[in-house]
Amino acid sequence: MIITRSLCVILCAFALTGIFTAQEALASVPEPRVRHILLTVGSGTMTVDGAPVQLDAAPAVIGGSTLVPPRAIFDALGAEVSWHGGDITAVKDCEEIRLSVGSRDAWRGSAHIRLAVKPQVINGRTMVPLRFVAESLGAEVEWVPEGGHIRIAVVPEGARWVRAGGVRLFLGDPAGHVRALIGQPSSTELSAHDFKWDIYSGDYGRFWMVGIKDGRVAAIYTTGRDFETYGGAKHGDAGARPADADANPVPGSTKLYYDNNRVYAVRLLSAGVTDLAFLDESFYRSQERVMFHVTNAFRASLGVHAVWWDEAAASVARGHSADMEARNFAAHICPDGVKPEQRLTRGGVSYRRMGENFGRLSSGSQGRFGIDAVDYILTSEGHRSLLLHEMFVALGIGVYGRHFTQNFHTSR
Repeated sequence: MIITRSLCVILCAFALTGIFTAQEALASVPEPRVRHILLTVGSGTMTVDGAPVQLDAAPAVIGGSTLVPPRAIFDALGAEVSWHGGDITAVKDCEEIRLSVGSRDAWRGSAHIRLAVKPQVINGRTMVPLRFVAESLGAEVEWVPEGGHIRIAVVPEGARWVRAGGVRLFLGDPAGHVRALIGQPSSTELSAHDFKWDIYSGDYGRFWMVGIKDGRVAAIYTTGRDFETYGGAKHGDAGARPADADANPVPGSTKLYYDNNRVYAVRLLSAGVTDLAFLDESFYRSQERVMFHVTNAFRASLGVHAVWWDEAAASVARGHSADMEARNFAAHICPDGVKPEQRLTRGGVSYRRMGENFGRLSSGSQGRFGIDAVDYILTSEGHRSLLLHEMFVALGIGVYGRHFTQNFHTSR
């Protein structure tokens, strides 16, 4: 519903009822743990899963290749190393590599490899080519030009990840590793599971929500316009909204979100989380803020400016949601005839135009507020248009019981 002084357009309300019976795919095993190694050219300290490890010598770039002291790297990669004069042998999971100081000839098993740069002694320390060593032992190597960083990931089979904005996050990552990559969260909110969401809303164009449980990543959500996933899915991929798109979140699931038959977001949920029922005011307030951030992230993904949070409008929205819950109705206009614009005016909100969306969840599905409630709004063209309208600059959201209300407006 959009209201102006001279214009009233009624957008059909919707109820999120009877849509939470289908199930998403359930993973049957715990999330495999990825080992992260971070080195910096010129620094004598590397980190392994966020913990500092001293090196015998700082990594150096020679002839376009990064050379590193071998022992700490082999240890971090989980390999056993032996020395015979200038010959170095490393073994991991029956994979063997052999190098020799001063020679560009190397072997990966029985395969001969010609190195771009030979292992060599620099300032009394033996140094070996990092990429050959790491990749030969099954690790992934990524060079980050800004700051001269080298990221190494030892990725076990079955690891699930999302990459966006040049950053790849895995389920099971240490929280400290995540914060080293993308910084401190803007806020932390409750979820419907036994983890809390770290919200990264400083740049809605690179929006992340990272669920943290016991110091590790238990869930990942992003609308980043360049995201891709472990399964090959990418932002903008064509496809129809699946029949089970409105199923309850299931531990172990991966869910793609569709808008106009294009993928716009993804959520990964660890198999190790437990559903909780936060039916209290703190949960409702958290879900209001999650809905606010997801709304702004979706607007940003389509090039629409962010709206700011209006607590007065949120208070009005909470009142309407509570009224719908108490009197068991779902409508813009209350049973006693009070309209959305009257509620805002009585609540002290000054506006030129306003618009209202609301929804009602099926019984027992309060945990679906936030990400999935916004997603369901997008299935109604009228409500989607309101959510994306460029004239709006402010938004207040109210959640109570099974109901939520969004009040958008343009300030005077």
